[in-house]
Amino acid sequence: VDAFFDFVKKEGLGSGLTERNGQNAKWSTRFDLRVDQELPFFGNSKGRIYMKVYNLGNLIDDSWGHVNDAQFFSVQAVNSSVNANGQYVFERFNDRTINNLLENRSLWTIRLGLEVNF
Repeated sequence: VDAFFDFVKKEGLGSGLTERNGQNAKWSTRFDLRVDQELPFFGNSKGRIYMKVYNLGNLIDDSWGHVNDAQFFSVQAVNSSVNANGQYVFERFNDRTINNLLENRSLWTIRLGLEVNF
């Protein structure tokens, strides 16, 4: 029960029922960078070398560029039942948050390439 009330306080929830869609996941901000240079090639052909940096913010600072998503079909936070007196009985509490950090999409990646157009 203490863990439940700690969760309520941490999430900024009041007592009673909350409104539908009353909570939102954290905003995600991610920016990418592409640098390319066109090069002369044989005849009318052109070449291009390029570098793509996905999630440049996370490359600069590990605390930037985190991608969050809401857990729409998350595990039920409180498992309860109703006893013979009509009272709710807490059976189990799962400390879940609406925010789900997508780690693979939060990492930075650099790709180098060569493109040739004939």
